[in-house]
Amino acid sequence: MPEQEKERSPGQWIEEEPEAPQAAEEASVGGAAAINPVIIIPPVVIAVVMTVMLALVYGVTKEPIAEAKRLDKQKKLEQVMPRFANDPLELEQALNDNVTLYTGTVEDGVSGYGLTSSVKTGYSGYFSIVFGIALGDTIERVRILESFETPGLGSKAANPPFIDQFDGKPLDFDFRVTKDGGGVDAITGATITSRAVCAALSQGIEAYQAAGGAAEMAPQPAPITSEGKLEALPAEATEVTEAAEDGQSELESAAEDSGPKAREEVGDGD
Repeated sequence: MPEQEKERSPGQWIEEEPEAPQAAEEASVGGAAAINPVIIIPPVVIAVVMTVMLALVYGVTKEPIAEAKRLDKQKKLEQVMPRFANDPLELEQALNDNVTLYTGTVEDGVSGYGLTSSVKTGYSGYFSIVFGIALGDTIERVRILESFETPGLGSKAANPPFIDQFDGKPLDFDFRVTKDGGGVDAITGATITSRAVCAALSQGIEAYQAAGGAAEMAPQPAPITSEGKLEALPAEATEVTEAAEDGQSELESAAEDSGPKAREEVGDGD
């Protein structure tokens, strides 16, 4: 029998080799089971304590951060919108997931609009602007609201002369950089950031116009006149409604008058 075992082929010996890894695996499991729990517990406790501390810090700083962002947005709206006497943040309306409309009012009605628009096409990703629209459908001003662009390059988008070239432009202006066939002079060395500004502005204008110039307004704190206000209904529909109300009033007056002459006048009016 021993001589026969020596004559086995190499393939037959390979079939018996997996026993060695199995033994190593069992040794590994035995070693893991033998690890002292005292070594594991401290890191776990530290991780739990750090998580709790981060949650507490977030809870304490969440509201101050939100308030700081609100004040910054309010300040930027004051810079870009036509003169207003209200708080536009109280008349906020989301036009879509990326564009929000703010309405400015004065004593005699709406004075203009502000919009925030965000895109994810900046050099560093997220990019947000705020801009104002005058009642004549022209851009009042544009400001950068939030960005993470490269200091000294993309960050120049917030500075003149780049940011000032949008002032007074009509809404149908070609807001693309000149390299793409538009009329906006890009920042040297920061074409991607320049395109992001143009894309955010065009996106905001498109949402504004898709809403009919201004979407359904929130309740106004000041009386609103039709002059300068973007009506929710077309002018023709308003005229038809007013005419119908006038006709109804005439019919009611005629019904109360029992004189045949009044009945004839009402009949002639129809």
